[in-house]
Amino acid sequence: DVSLRDRTYRVMGNIVRTEHGAEHVLLATVYFIDITELSHVKQEYIRSRPIVSIVLVDNYDELVQNARESDKTQVLSEIDYQITQFVEKYGGMVSQVEKDRYNAVFEDKFMQQIIQNRLDILDTIRKIEISDRVPCTLSIGIGREAPSISEADEMARQALEMAQGRGGDQAAVRTKNGYDFYGGLSKGVEKRTKVK
Repeated sequence: DVSLRDRTYRVMGNIVRTEHGAEHVLLATVYFIDITELSHVKQEYIRSRPIVSIVLVDNYDELVQNARESDKTQVLSEIDYQITQFVEKYGGMVSQVEKDRYNAVFEDKFMQQIIQNRLDILDTIRKIEISDRVPCTLSIGIGREAPSISEADEMARQALEMAQGRGGDQAAVRTKNGYDFYGGLSKGVEKRTKVK
């Protein structure tokens, strides 16, 4: 495929050997097939593929455990507002599925801009505190380059597990080629859990 003057062509050729008297002659034919429209459709398909993101408030329990009711409400509404603003800024949809978990879906064409901004939602949320104590942190799992939304969701879950396994306060992006990590500035919060 080649591009010439804002058009895209698929170039194919054919060589024929002929005899012209005692001489061997090579005849070459080159075909330029205009695939500009097909190329645009292909690029738009790739750019509009869905990306699934799972956002988890790492230290939700610590934030609300000993906080006054007014502080708790203010911080939780600020977290909700910032996450919603971040997703809507890139043309996505977000829903809160649990008290500390959000699901978001947006198109792949915005992912490059999100990465260039180093997932700045992590920094924005980190600035939210209750009474100058524990800053809020997020773990984000993103699944992209999946052939379906359900597979992108599964990749996002795997990415979230990786982000949490590395201490939280970061985003992990899972693609078919592996993981990319962004963030991770604050210390991980150690939690005790009962394990069978």
